[in-house]
Amino acid sequence: MDDIRLEDLINKIKDGKATNSEKDEYMKFLYDNNRISVERYNNYKKSRNKNKIAEYSILAGLGLLAAILVTKLLSKD
Repeated sequence: MDDIRLEDLINKIKDGKATNSEKDEYMKFLYDNNRISVERYNNYKKSRNKNKIAEYSILAGLGLLAAILVTKLLSKD
């Protein structure tokens, strides 16, 4: 996933406009990149209130997005 897609998903979740598949994509990405625990990811998959868990995970996504952008900036030297 690129930084533009990640930012798009974060904004959609924050604004309450993300579809369930977009929330799933976001949470899977966070899990695959070790930004959320196995427990949090499994709770998300089992949850009936996926909105709240995805919203709570926005900070993890923002941290990852910042890291991606800094890496891109530093690699342009």
